[in-house]
Amino acid sequence: MARLFFNYYFKPGIPQIDFPHQGREGAIRWDNLAARTADAQAYGQTKERLLAARQARQRVWLVTDRDELERSQDARMPVQDEALATVPRNDWKAVATVRMAQVLAHLVTAYGLPNSSAVPTREWNTRC
Repeated sequence: MARLFFNYYFKPGIPQIDFPHQGREGAIRWDNLAARTADAQAYGQTKERLLAARQARQRVWLVTDRDELERSQDARMPVQDEALATVPRNDWKAVATVRMAQVLAHLVTAYGLPNSSAVPTREWNTRC
């Protein structure tokens, strides 16, 4: 759902990574999603693009599911490059959680802690 709104408000000329895809994507490709998310080359390209954005002093938005973000911020979540070695490749959600933790750790290293003021509280979510 986030992709729908993002693509509506952010016009095609704005650089976008729809991980693991390295650009704007209209529809999610569900085929081999866990394998594509675990792909070291896709992650390496993403880290390079994020580093280039930081060096160019560009703003970066990380748009993800709130629960995914909370799981990714768990201090016990491994973020080393080898972290995916123990995750079953048929469990795309587990693969995505580890990869999200890695992307988040990379962003925090490059930019510092995120501004989460746009993230609604749990109380707000339960009222809607």
